[in-house]
Amino acid sequence: MSGPLVSIRLIPAEVLVEIFSWLSVLAPTNFAAEHMPGYKKLEWLVITHVCSFWRNLAINSPSLWTRVDTTMGREWVQAFLTRSKTTSITFSNFCLPTSAKDTRITIANEILPAQLERMQVLMLRQPLSGPPHPALLRPAPLLEVLTLLGDFLSLAEGEWALFQAPRLRHVQVLSCSSFPWKSFHVRNLSSLCLAQKFERLIDQHRPDPHELLEALRSTVQLKRLCLEETLPRFDDAHVQDLDLPMLQVLRIHGLVSDVVGFLTHLRPSHIELDVSCRGLNPTDESTDALLRVLATHQTAFDDKPFQAVCLTTRLSIRSPWAYVHAAREIVGHEWQPPLHYPREYFVEDTDAARRRGWELDPRFRGYCDSPLTQSFSLTLNFTRLSDGVKDVVDKATHSLLLQTAQLLVYDQVVDPARDILPPETLNRPFTYFPNVRQLRIGHNIFASFIRALNAQDMPKLEDIYFPDLTPAYWQNVMGSLAKINQFVSDRDKMGRRVRSLYLKDKGAHVKAWGNVGKGGTRIPPRLAHIVKELA
Repeated sequence: MSGPLVSIRLIPAEVLVEIFSWLSVLAPTNFAAEHMPGYKKLEWLVITHVCSFWRNLAINSPSLWTRVDTTMGREWVQAFLTRSKTTSITFSNFCLPTSAKDTRITIANEILPAQLERMQVLMLRQPLSGPPHPALLRPAPLLEVLTLLGDFLSLAEGEWALFQAPRLRHVQVLSCSSFPWKSFHVRNLSSLCLAQKFERLIDQHRPDPHELLEALRSTVQLKRLCLEETLPRFDDAHVQDLDLPMLQVLRIHGLVSDVVGFLTHLRPSHIELDVSCRGLNPTDESTDALLRVLATHQTAFDDKPFQAVCLTTRLSIRSPWAYVHAAREIVGHEWQPPLHYPREYFVEDTDAARRRGWELDPRFRGYCDSPLTQSFSLTLNFTRLSDGVKDVVDKATHSLLLQTAQLLVYDQVVDPARDILPPETLNRPFTYFPNVRQLRIGHNIFASFIRALNAQDMPKLEDIYFPDLTPAYWQNVMGSLAKINQFVSDRDKMGRRVRSLYLKDKGAHVKAWGNVGKGGTRIPPRLAHIVKELA
């Protein structure tokens, strides 16, 4: 039973302000959205204008007006700055300008020098290469989060002498050609992300290994570190090892030799590791060196084995790679592993999110509050496709102790527009996962899965999931129904019964089974008994 209605004017002001504060986070303004009604772009602002009392209360609550974005336009930017009064602000100009005269650029040029001392979070994108915005090279007493993106950003040592940000904790610099390790205050950083685009590495100035390690060694609070295509060459065998006792997550991408060099000098610890290597040659000794050093870092987790593994491949002629993500926490069958593929490996499609330039890894965005799982990610980008590629993946599953996984997600990326020849798959990766109880198979490898299906594999397997399989596959892949039925029957005889076969739209699949063959309608009773609807 509902209580008596209360006038909105009788709701306590402090309660309303708290509600507005949550709304400003959960439903932020989105002025950059295209093909969207104006009121939708305003989001939480619309709600605060229900009546004059709410409107006046919101306008006189400075904490609601602290997120300033140049996409708002000059009028709204000025309104937010005025209404936030002296409260610290978040300022963002992270969109790609169309020209140097873009309105967003002129707004940023006006706001930065006047408001830098108030900024707590700053996200700034520069359209041109060269030094950072001159307004940055001055004291920023409240600044805690700094994100910069440009084209070959040149962050020279001498230019940062005037930049003083004693509270700075989180730094992300994307597309930097150099970084001022000596003059930049890295000692108190909690998160550092330095990333470079792979296609822009020509003539890039590599950091000196001694200088880089010495700077990292001075950090006493560093918890999250990302070095993406910004690694030095460790040709000097006399470099002192690096110990980062507070480190929780490391994302490291680059040439296999550079990755091996860095990991060799980093003392193993309990960290969430995200490794991506390009230039891999299956016949090169560097591949074995990579697996050895990764195995060394995984031995720190002897007391916490892997529970789930995602294996995704693209074994095409033009772009062969393999991606492995392993989780240590116990997860359910609906587990969706994060896709930490390097951007240049993304399949080109109509998804606008993938066409946007740089996107920050959630683990390094803002105040880095995304949860960590002590998981492990490995992307192997090979120079060419060969049988040795499959051998490398085989070695990786053994040396990294992935066999402990109880859930295996196996799929393949296929891009018909780019893959001239039919994509290959790993022949029988299932033999490497004896502890798997749940298996999830993507539709791209369904045909290969049917061919490789063997009752001797995965002795503990109980549940099979086909989350994106359509009924047409049962007719398109010859003998698939018979092979599945034979597999289930053989497992019954071995005393290793398969409990469930999960499909989306179970009824449509069962109907397709009845149509397989020449008018045959008999469905194997055991198969009909275990098939279940996948929610």
